[in-house]
Amino acid sequence: MPPEKELNVDNVLSELGNVGKFQLINFVLIGIAILLSSIVSLTFVFAAGEVNYRCRIPGCDDNQTEYKPDWLSHAVPHINGVPSRCNRFNSSITDSSQCWDENAFDTNEMIVCNDWVFETEERTILNEFGLTCPENDWKLAFVGTINNAALFVFIAVMGGLSDRFGRRTMVIYGLFFTGVFGLIKSFSVNYVMYVIFEFLEAGASSGVYATAFILAVELMQPSKRVLGGTIIACNYTLGEIVLGIIAMLVPNYRTLLHITYAPLLLIISYFWLIPESVRWLFVKGKTDEAVTVIRKAAKMNKIILSDQTMDKLRCAEHINILNQHHHHHEINKRYAIVEVFKSRILLIRLANCCLCWITNAFVYYGLSLNSVTLAGDKYVNFILVCTAEIPGYIITVFVLNKFGRKYSLCASMLLCGVACLSSEYIPVEQSALRLIMFLIGKCSITVSFTVLYVFTTEMYPTNLRNSLVCACSMIGRIGSMAAPQTPLLGKYMAALPLILFGSLSIISGLLSLLFPETLNTMLPDTVEEAENIGKNVPKK
Repeated sequence: MPPEKELNVDNVLSELGNVGKFQLINFVLIGIAILLSSIVSLTFVFAAGEVNYRCRIPGCDDNQTEYKPDWLSHAVPHINGVPSRCNRFNSSITDSSQCWDENAFDTNEMIVCNDWVFETEERTILNEFGLTCPENDWKLAFVGTINNAALFVFIAVMGGLSDRFGRRTMVIYGLFFTGVFGLIKSFSVNYVMYVIFEFLEAGASSGVYATAFILAVELMQPSKRVLGGTIIACNYTLGEIVLGIIAMLVPNYRTLLHITYAPLLLIISYFWLIPESVRWLFVKGKTDEAVTVIRKAAKMNKIILSDQTMDKLRCAEHINILNQHHHHHEINKRYAIVEVFKSRILLIRLANCCLCWITNAFVYYGLSLNSVTLAGDKYVNFILVCTAEIPGYIITVFVLNKFGRKYSLCASMLLCGVACLSSEYIPVEQSALRLIMFLIGKCSITVSFTVLYVFTTEMYPTNLRNSLVCACSMIGRIGSMAAPQTPLLGKYMAALPLILFGSLSIISGLLSLLFPETLNTMLPDTVEEAENIGKNVPKK
């Protein structure tokens, strides 16, 4: 029987070995890129963070700047033991010894402050640009909003550019310009300049994680995608932990930005360090380049490819064979995204996927913002919340291949929903149990988010994959933009945020059962293959 004339990328990857030198080096380098991307993704949390401050008292704070001196209770109103930030009692102090005399302050006359004393030496844009008092609170929150708005605007665009110009190319340029804009941002002379470059920096980095994730996953065999995706997710969490540690050690936001953004300029070296995606090269008709990468990988791994595969490679070097089906070349002549709207199956799948992404982003970030039980040092809290995600990633490795993508996604979202809803029925005095339920919810939504990235990557064809993953991620930003508003709901009804998180998790979890199972399937290269996923799952 004559050998097959078409080259199957999954079969070639299997011949190259599970974890050879080629895969290991490239995976580590991609992991470093994702870690660097993660470190800068949340810098606004600290750069635009709140710092404690109070009114400066004329005559009392002239020679010392202690935040809570003994006489402060006479000088400013206190709310629940916390000194007022923007108002003080009128006084006519001529000597500092009068500060201890409560009669020196007129508690019936309040004065609005125009100068402040800060509790620590920490510098953020709050004290740098004078964003004090309630009338400026929105400006601090707006930095996070503009960051997410940029991700929403640019992430699908970056995904389309990645599908057109290559995964590696967009990861490198995305991170490089993130570093450039971030460093310019660190030298901002006013609030407006800072916000403009916050928007540009977030826009440049918008598709980096999803694109790097796909670049890494496309390199792996089907049986290794779960482990690879989990390691990538852990890398992202590690980056957030590193950011928390750096922020703890560096109280000045400008120095923090210098330290975190400068390394991104070195990413330009990746043009010489990592290859382009083999799958993307084949689908785009860049057959010669794809064959070169495969030959290099075989040489690095000290693997001798089978005669059948060598025949196909030699054939591929002379004719433009595309993986699986000859009509790929025709598809690439058109805007590939149009193919989704011609397929009812993919369109319904995409709509359901977008809802799932919105829910995951909303609940994931919402739980973090509403984690009031984790009181104390904000840096320690940030690190602890990030660290709590790691058990979720570890659980993902064990459940994904055992129970499949669909049922793992459904179960994790249902568990998160139950944890959120049930915590409201636990008495307030049982704080330890409420904390356990919170951690179960956070761990579950972490599992769900990790599964979702792998699942989404496997449900769409190669020429649409990056565009659709980035599109889903973009739509998911609606959830992350809405999450910061949930603490306001608690002012009207304390249980409302968790009821919302729980209800959406359960609804979306049940709808996820409509997805096809992708366990042990090859990545689809055409719309037809994507439509048929799960209908004939190969047995192993």
